[in-house]
Amino acid sequence: MIHRAAILLVAMLCVCSCASPRPAGSSPPPDFSLNLTVLGGQDATPAWYAIGADNTLHISRSLRTTSTPVPPAARVLSRGEVVGVWQRSAALETTDGAVRIASDAAALPATPSIPYAGILLSSTGNGATRSYAFVPPPKGEAEAWSACLRLAQHLEIISQGRDPSLP
Repeated sequence: MIHRAAILLVAMLCVCSCASPRPAGSSPPPDFSLNLTVLGGQDATPAWYAIGADNTLHISRSLRTTSTPVPPAARVLSRGEVVGVWQRSAALETTDGAVRIASDAAALPATPSIPYAGILLSSTGNGATRSYAFVPPPKGEAEAWSACLRLAQHLEIISQGRDPSLP
């Protein structure tokens, strides 16, 4: 009986560790990539921000749908800028307002004709992809929503030039 309980405990720990958020660290993994899709809603204009593993920031300032092609490249980010984005996205994944979803693509609208409200965040690192949905207040968590909007604003700023917060 104790042997079965020990095996069950080990199995539960393995499953829980697979579902846990990414470990905190000082820098992103080499394969880090990010998609931040703003569908619209409270104080949010539709946009799609994508950072590839090559550190290229892509931006589209229109609604992303299931058939939207990858947005055009805005610029290649410095390692420091990528670290800043990675830290902001890691903080978002652990907020109370982050709802884990199977994939950001599965949550996209099929057509842009229906009004949507929400923000989708998907990041990849160390071969694993994590996707989250955020909804605007009052249904969603206000602090998480604001943090998503700040990340979108940050990506907008650094698309225009060097991150002003870096030396």
